[in-house]
Amino acid sequence: MKRLMLLSIISVIFALSTTVIQAQYLEKINISAFSSWENNAIHNSNYYGMYANYFLYKSGSFMFGPYITGSISDNSNVNGYNGNAKEIGAGVLLGWFSYSLLGSQDFDTWLSPNIGVKYNMDQGQVSLYSGKQTDWLLQVGLDLNIWQRDLLGLFPKIQINAGMQIPLSGEKTSFWDNTRIDDAVWDRGFASIMGKLTILNIGVGSLYLSPKLIGLYNFSRGDKQTTLGPGFELSLHKPHTDDFISAYCLYKFSSIDNDNRWTGGVMISFTAL
Repeated sequence: MKRLMLLSIISVIFALSTTVIQAQYLEKINISAFSSWENNAIHNSNYYGMYANYFLYKSGSFMFGPYITGSISDNSNVNGYNGNAKEIGAGVLLGWFSYSLLGSQDFDTWLSPNIGVKYNMDQGQVSLYSGKQTDWLLQVGLDLNIWQRDLLGLFPKIQINAGMQIPLSGEKTSFWDNTRIDDAVWDRGFASIMGKLTILNIGVGSLYLSPKLIGLYNFSRGDKQTTLGPGFELSLHKPHTDDFISAYCLYKFSSIDNDNRWTGGVMISFTAL
């Protein structure tokens, strides 16, 4: 029964890793909200979060400032497990903007490393078992966006996000029929990389509708699970601004038997509206 709780935690991690890719037309203040879901025949989870950053320094091609993020989630399965999680994180974001790519003036680029710390609390129960785990986690990420000046060209934008989550400390408390039991701390460490390729920008009035292909790779240290996820996204944006709304769907192939699952989500950028 402990394993049921552990697998539910992983679904939350995967949801986060497929959600946040930094924008390339960043304003001084950026605020966004996102939600996602995952399910298969035995498992269901929902995830809701917000992200904001403020560039304390922004001059020319270089930007620097703090960010903050927070989320809540709930998850359950057919074996009767029910759980929820809360997390909040903060860190530092850097960014470099360039009006060229390898000397070519037809492309612009955005490169953004980030590092931060996150606090996570997860709790759940099934039958006579109940458990709670808290963690401090180090998060490191890198975003790369490349896009063409010609908005109507084929494959006008590529977005790549790579990230790692490293446990710093963790504590777990578990009970069986109200009696304290020994239970190992679950390793929430993971590494992931996700890419998005915009196929083309379709003019819709004063807006652009952008279909995108998605590819995801994720490795979870807790259960040594590898996940591959092909998918598709639709987004809307104004000329020369970031997407103000996007919706995606992925099918994740898991190295663990019977754990393939569908996942989808929506993100809204209030800054780009």
